[in-house]
Formats: sequence, structure tokens, C-alpha cells
Amino acid sequence: MRKFKFNTEIVRNIYASNFVSRTPPYSWTPLEAFIPQNHFLYFQLENERVLGFDGVKYMVRPGDILIFFKGIEYYSELPEKSYKAINISFSIEDGDALVSEKAIKKSKTSIYLPFYQKAGIRSSIHYISEDIVYSNMSASPLKNRKASFLLTQILIEIIEQKMTFEHSSIDFIISKLERSPNINWKIDELANSANMSRASLTRAFRKATGKSIQQFHIAVKMKHAQSIMRNNTEIKVREVAQMLNFYDEYHFSKTFKKNFGYSPLKFKKHVQV
Repeated sequence: MRKFKFNTEIVRNIYASNFVSRTPPYSWTPLEAFIPQNHFLYFQLENERVLGFDGVKYMVRPGDILIFFKGIEYYSELPEKSYKAINISFSIEDGDALVSEKAIKKSKTSIYLPFYQKAGIRSSIHYISEDIVYSNMSASPLKNRKASFLLTQILIEIIEQKMTFEHSSIDFIISKLERSPNINWKIDELANSANMSRASLTRAFRKATGKSIQQFHIAVKMKHAQSIMRNNTEIKVREVAQMLNFYDEYHFSKTFKKNFGYSPLKFKKHVQV
């Protein structure tokens, strides 16, 4: 999936901002493609809909925020129910570019696009988004400057929340994996429990631990296997495999040897001495 970034320090201009309310029947086809001419922020207010990019689908629910990069094709699936949202179209001062993940990690004031986060329906981001729309409706000659300032606040808050949120969420997932070595977790299940997208979770987890979720959980299982056999020298390898929810004894033994360089049987003989 392509990654884009922009520098969040200066919002140059807000071209449009409005409340969106759509009710079936819709005038567009079940799968509508669109290419925004400017970056745009989308905040879901009521019900849900699907937005997508490069084959990745985002199920957008109330309180969710997305930011899309300009000039790239996205698509929207026709929602079954009416929905309400906020749209804000804007540009950024310099720095819009397609970049590598390695480059983006070094930047403290940039955001991956498309960006998706569960902000919350009563969050400050929600209220500031509404203020931007109302500001642009006013007759004030300074309305665009005020709206640009407010949007800059949103972008800064997103970065601050993202850093705090990801850190606490990864701690939560690590604790979950360590407490349940007998469960073969699916990444989507873990992502939902941490209130993160699958892509955000896998990226943040590897950044925090240096391992993929699967590698980390296998390591947890192997440590538990050693502990079980150390504390119960009479237990059979087959029973350990069952306790840790491996397909069979063969797959458990193969994984154990890959991690430690010796078989479970050899480990049992060593601890029995």
C-alpha cells in the first residue's frame, strides 16, 4: 500500500468545509470512485460507511476520522442507511510527497496518509471540526485564517494522541499475549480489542518490540513451554503441545527446536538431571 505524508506545521488554505447528510436512495453507483483535488479530512457523525484506497477498506463509524491525500483515487461503497459526516478540504504549506516508511518514521510533525483513527464522537477533534465549518459559514474576513488555525490544532492533536494511544495500546496487546499463551489470536481480533486498524497495530507493534505479533506470541508460547516442563518433569511433550494449542506434537517440537536449538525431549532430559 502506498504511503504519503505531509508536514502538519502550517495549513495553507481551507477550500471548503461542510456538514454532509445523505439518505437512501442514492444517486451514485454501489461503488463510487473519487479523486480529491485537495487533501481532505472526513469525520463520521452518524451510522457507518466503507471508504477504501489501494485495496484497503476502512469501516468508518461515528467518531472515526480519516485524512486523504490529494489527487489519489479512493472509493466509497454505497451505505445501506443514511449517514452524516463533516468534510474539510485543505492544503498544506510545502512538503507534500510520496515517501518511504523509513523516512516518515524520522519525522515528528508528519502523518501517514491515508490516515485513520477512532477519535470519538465527543472528542475535541469532533468539536473543532464543527467550529471549522461554522467559521467558514461566517462573514468574517478572517474566517479562513481562523479555520486554518483550528485545523492545525486538529493535526497537532492527532499526532499527540497517536503517540500516546499507540504506546498504551501496544502495552495492552503485549499483556494480552503474555496472559494467554494457549490462545491462537488473530490479528484482526487483537486490532479490534485495541481499537486500532490491523495495519496500524502491526506497524506499531513491530516498532515497539522489534518483532511481528506472531513472532512475539510464539516466543511467549515457548517460554511457557519451558516453564511447564521445568515445573512438571513428568508431563508429556504431547500434553504441552495441547496446553499451548499447537496443531500437534510434531509442529510444537519443530517450533521449539527452531527457537532454542534443541528439542523439547532434550530439554526435559536436561531439567530432570
